[in-house]
Amino acid sequence: MTRTSPFAESLFSRIRLDLACGIGLLTRLPINGLLSARQRAQSGPWPLARSLWCWPLVGGAWARSPAAWHGGWKPCMWPPCPPLGWRWRHRAP
Repeated sequence: MTRTSPFAESLFSRIRLDLACGIGLLTRLPINGLLSARQRAQSGPWPLARSLWCWPLVGGAWARSPAAWHGGWKPCMWPPCPPLGWRWRHRAP
């Protein structure tokens, strides 16, 4: 007989809980929106060992977020902070 987490109801629920564990641990972002109402009501331990599979995915997505932000500004030919760039480009001599 296998032992499962008290949080898990289905495969999708387990994946959601694993991603919530990984995102909460590695980024410290609030993760209550990722959990179902039943999972939020539970007070058992978080399955961090089971969520190891998603840590590289979360880390990779988190590492790529600044590059995606910069890539969105680059085609516009704007500096990352438009007010700062405007001030530096149009200074009085």
